[in-house]
Amino acid sequence: MAKSSVVVEGDIGAATRLCADAIKAAGGTVASSVPGEPIRFSIKRPGSWRDNRNTPYDGAARISAVNAAQSRVDVETTLAGIFYVYMGLTVVGCLLLTALFWYGFILPLIFAIIACIYLTVMAQGSWAQAMADAVVSRLTPAAHVAPQPPPSPPPAAAAAHAPSASVMEDLKKLGELHSSGVLTDAEFEGKKAELLKRV
Repeated sequence: MAKSSVVVEGDIGAATRLCADAIKAAGGTVASSVPGEPIRFSIKRPGSWRDNRNTPYDGAARISAVNAAQSRVDVETTLAGIFYVYMGLTVVGCLLLTALFWYGFILPLIFAIIACIYLTVMAQGSWAQAMADAVVSRLTPAAHVAPQPPPSPPPAAAAAHAPSASVMEDLKKLGELHSSGVLTDAEFEGKKAELLKRV
């Protein structure tokens, strides 16, 4: 199974429509597309069987809200069951030919089994990842707006209200604890207010 993710603009409903369009643009077929539920789809690796392409995949796109204006899309692709049927039939066919013509088909049988193993490993790994990435690449990532720095105070006011180094150090540690999830928002705000009273 391969996974790929992106954050897009829009609520879950808008992201669901956007994701369904991206799947179709990547050459896939959407089986179900209900907001709030995973989007089920099927997709084939572009190309033909002659160049080891046209491999079938089943996929699911899970959409979750990041905030009111953005959603996260997680795309997963996995080999369709029919691929394993094809590989099994290839090996059985080679075994039957070897049983009928023992001497002439030993080497082709070994090569066929090695080829089936190679194709299965590639199809489960990098090819599956390429298909997940193909869907995600057609989704427009959310624009990340850098926060604007606050206006700098006049020099006299800055000197009068400059916090001591120990308070600044404590505020920094407090922020790290909050961002790592050790402190809740309420605990963080309470401790921050206490530290700022010391300035």
